[in-house]
Amino acid sequence: MRKNKNYNKRSTSNIVFSMLLTIVIFLIFCLLLLTLIKLNILPLKYLLLLTGVILLFDIISVILIWCRRIWKKVLGGVIAISIGIISVFGIVNINKTYGLLDDITTLIEEHELTYYILVKNDTTYKTLDDLKGLKNGILDNNKDNVKKYFKSKVDFSYVEYASIGYLMMGYQNNEIDVITVSSDIYEIIKENYPDIITNLRKLEEATVKTKVTDSSLYKFNAYEPFIIYVSGYDVPNNFPINGRSDVNILLVVNPNTNKILLVNTPRDYYVQIHNTNGLRDKLTHVGYYGIDQSVSTLEDLYDIEINRYVIVTYDAVVNLVNAIDGIDVYSDKTFVTSHNKYYIKEGMNHFNGNQALAFSQERYAYTTGDRHRGENQQAVISAIINKISKNKKYLLEYNNLLELLSHYTSTNAKIEDVQSILKKQINTLASWDVETIGADGKGEENVTFTYPNSKAYVMVPDENSVNEVKNKIKNIMEN
Repeated sequence: MRKNKNYNKRSTSNIVFSMLLTIVIFLIFCLLLLTLIKLNILPLKYLLLLTGVILLFDIISVILIWCRRIWKKVLGGVIAISIGIISVFGIVNINKTYGLLDDITTLIEEHELTYYILVKNDTTYKTLDDLKGLKNGILDNNKDNVKKYFKSKVDFSYVEYASIGYLMMGYQNNEIDVITVSSDIYEIIKENYPDIITNLRKLEEATVKTKVTDSSLYKFNAYEPFIIYVSGYDVPNNFPINGRSDVNILLVVNPNTNKILLVNTPRDYYVQIHNTNGLRDKLTHVGYYGIDQSVSTLEDLYDIEINRYVIVTYDAVVNLVNAIDGIDVYSDKTFVTSHNKYYIKEGMNHFNGNQALAFSQERYAYTTGDRHRGENQQAVISAIINKISKNKKYLLEYNNLLELLSHYTSTNAKIEDVQSILKKQINTLASWDVETIGADGKGEENVTFTYPNSKAYVMVPDENSVNEVKNKIKNIMEN
C-alpha cells in the first residue's frame, strides 16, 4: 500500500513537472515568434522555416517528456533546456538589435537649442527688460522659433539676416543693438570673427525649441530606387544642428539592379543655396543653415529627390574602423598626412581608425585638392563595406557595430526603412555592384553667401561634369 502511495506521489510529481515544462516551452516559443515578428527583417519563407524547426524540436521534447521511461524524459528535458537557452539568447539579442535600430532611427521631433543674447561689452544692460525696443539681429533660418520664444518676454524690434556674414556686417554698420544666435552659430562666429566676439558679452541664455522636418515628407520605398545623402560633420562627436559638412556623398541605390552609385560633391563646390538669390556659397557652409538646407541645395544642383539623410561625425569613422580591426585602402601616391602626420605609402595601406580619418581628410598632398579628398572618402567607405560584408566575424558582431553607430550617427530614416532594406537583402542574398563618380570644377578665390566681405577658395562647378553626374544618377535610377 505504501509502495502504491509513493508511486502515485512520484507519478503526480512527474505529471506536474511535465505540464510546467510544457507550458514553459510553449511560452518561450511564443515569445521568440513575437520577437522575430517585431524585428521584421526575416522574409516570410525564412520566418516559417525557422519557427517550423524550433516548433518541431519543441514538439519532440514535449513528447519525450510525457513518456514513462526515465531516459526519454531526461532526453526530452535536455532538448527542451537546450532549445530554451538558445531561444532566450535569441530573444535577448533580437530585442537588443531592435532597440539599437530604434535608437539610430528615432528622429527627435524637436531639438532644444541654446541661444545666446549678445550685447556690447560697454553697455550697462543687465536683464532682458533692459533690451525693450532695441534692434535684435537674428538669422532667417530660425527666425520664427526665436520670435515665438521672446514674444511674451521682451518687445524686440527684429532685423533679419540671410547669412552669418550679413549679420556680422549689420553689427559692424551699427544696424542692430543686440545679436541672438544659437550656440552652434556662436562657435562659428567665434572662429571666424574673433575681433567681433571679443567686443560682445552674453547677457542671457535661452532654450529655444526647434522643429525637425518630418521624414515622412521624403518618399522612401526599399523596393524602388532611392537616394541617401551622407553628410560628414567636422566635429569629433555630438551633433550640432548647424555644422560645416566636410563630406557630401550621395548613395544612389537601385535595389532592382543591385547597383550603388557613390556621388562625391566637393566641400568647396560653389553652389546656389536653396531659396536664395545673389551670392553662391561653398557646399560645406550650407550645413550652417541646417541639414534640410544641404539636402535641398543638392537636390537643386542635380535635379533629384533625396529620400533620406545620414549625418556622421569624425568619431564614427575612427571607432567603426577600429571596431573592424582596420581597413585596407589603396593610395596612388606616397605622402604624410596634414592631420597627425601619418606616413602613407603608394599602394595598399592598412589603416586604423585615426589613419583612415586622416587619409579621408587629406587634400593638401594632391594637386587636385578637394577632388582627390572625395575619392579618398569613397575609398574608405568602400573598404568599410567590403570588410564587414565579407567577414562573418563582424556580421556576427553586428550588435556591437550598431551600438557604436548609435552614438555617432543621426538620420531621418525610420526603423521601417532599415527593416525593409534588410528583409529584401536577406530574401535575395544578392551581391552589389558599386560605382563611383565625382563632380568637378575650377578653383578660384571669391566671396561667399556666408562670408560676403572676404574672399575664399571655391570650386566653380563645371557644367559638363554636373551634367555627367546627372546622367549617371538617372541611368542608375531608371535602368
